[in-house]
Amino acid sequence: MLLELSPDQDLFQRTTAKFLGDRVPVETVRSLRDDPVGFEERYWRQGVELGWTSLLVPEDDGGAAISDHGLIDLTLIAHEFGRHAAPGPLGATNVGA
Repeated sequence: MLLELSPDQDLFQRTTAKFLGDRVPVETVRSLRDDPVGFEERYWRQGVELGWTSLLVPEDDGGAAISDHGLIDLTLIAHEFGRHAAPGPLGATNVGA
């Protein structure tokens, strides 16, 4: 179990937590409950720019891995998604990449 984050991992996790807190408050999540897509495209596009969708791909290959342990990086972000009940295809996009 990773007990100490690198400075890059810590920054990425804190940035994601703040982004999700600002962009997908509970009211937004509830309003999307019956939406067939389930998330707003603009919000997701901004998350893609943050690097959410290629955490399992090494940076040398065009990915956004924060460390040499992409799966750990992904779990840090997945934790924030769960904590904020954030919508979006986080798992599917990373596995597909």
